[in-house]
Amino acid sequence: MRSPDNVTIFTSPHDPASPHRRREKNSNFHHPVAYTTHQRGPQSGPVKQKPQIQTNEPERERMVLMSRTNLSLIAVLAILLAGTGVHAEDWKVGEKWTYKHEGPRPFSESSTKVEGDRTTEVTAIKGEGDAKRYLLKNRWGTSDVNPSTSYIDAKNLIHKIDVQDIATLLLKPPVPAIWELKVGEEKTLKSQMDVGGFVMAIEYKAKRFKDETLTVPAGTYENCQHIQVISSMNNPMGDPVKTKTDFWYHPKVRNLVKDVTVTNFGAANSYTGTSLLKSHTTKK
Repeated sequence: MRSPDNVTIFTSPHDPASPHRRREKNSNFHHPVAYTTHQRGPQSGPVKQKPQIQTNEPERERMVLMSRTNLSLIAVLAILLAGTGVHAEDWKVGEKWTYKHEGPRPFSESSTKVEGDRTTEVTAIKGEGDAKRYLLKNRWGTSDVNPSTSYIDAKNLIHKIDVQDIATLLLKPPVPAIWELKVGEEKTLKSQMDVGGFVMAIEYKAKRFKDETLTVPAGTYENCQHIQVISSMNNPMGDPVKTKTDFWYHPKVRNLVKDVTVTNFGAANSYTGTSLLKSHTTKK
């Protein structure tokens, strides 16, 4: 069967978590890995040769680790909530939050823009008792072909994240989707990200600041809870990588009113993205 004309084939034969797959050119998911690609033209026939990574074995393994590192960074931003007074059990299937995003998409190239609105939606509720999970799907604009879905339990903990067509990320121990903090309180959490058997440590440091009044496209919200989360991890070369996100949450919308994320926090190549609530809707 002939492939679509706008497909670039990416191959990573040494990565069990990333088998040979096709990736659309407009994917916003960024792999910091250099691949050789073969692009089909409008009249091209079947591909006769598989593309190969142009590098030696040690360098190849290093790049595979970097690819997995980028997967783990998704978990940093998958913590979509940051306030007190809400519980996952309050969410309903079809509940949706729409955000206007300004600046680059976090954890991608700094030149990558978000086309259209960022959305978070409760897509399903699965299981019973301790196995019950609330599924929140996060999509970065209309061109995001790899949206992520977080699996959150009734205690507001994220157990895993599915990145569509890419991988499943397991968090051990699970990470709070909702940080229960008082004003001035700080909390540190250490977790591990498991991607197909590759494990990487991540540390979260959260702090709640005094409440604020914010005006966003959806309206004005008084007493928004302001919580800052700084995540830290080491890349495959052992260098520290940090991300800082400030969340403003309001109980009325049971989610975020605003968030500001600084990717590569503290580094010369850092950049900032901001999301502002446009609407909160529920299915009747």
